[in-house]
Amino acid sequence: MQLPSFEQVSSSPEVADLGVAVTLDSLTSRVGEPIILHGSYRIDKDLIQKTHDEPLTWVLVMIVRRDLPMAWVKPVRTKPNIAPLPMQKEEPIGESVRRGGYFNLDLRSHVGLPDEPADYWLMVSMGNYITERVSFRVR
Repeated sequence: MQLPSFEQVSSSPEVADLGVAVTLDSLTSRVGEPIILHGSYRIDKDLIQKTHDEPLTWVLVMIVRRDLPMAWVKPVRTKPNIAPLPMQKEEPIGESVRRGGYFNLDLRSHVGLPDEPADYWLMVSMGNYITERVSFRVR
């Protein structure tokens, strides 16, 4: 699979209702190997409108090194730093509308993790939603 990708794969986690969920291919990686993250999200009308229907720009990957004061934070997808366009006038979004999507990343290249052994914590947020902290290791 070419990374990053934004399609569902067999490792894509389920999102029970609303929010964001992630999983790693492995909790232990070797120096120089990819660290593959699979993510899914489901949002409602309010977050669709807040994100101007570009929710991946609101998904933040946060990695903290456990033994040193180092952290990396980066959106899953970036856009130019310009004012967002208002949503086009279409049929109004109903209260019960839910939209979802997927993302697959190599954390090492996406956030620029160093090629050295270390232990990390991973969290992913999207608006008011945040995943549980996931511990992973590079050896």
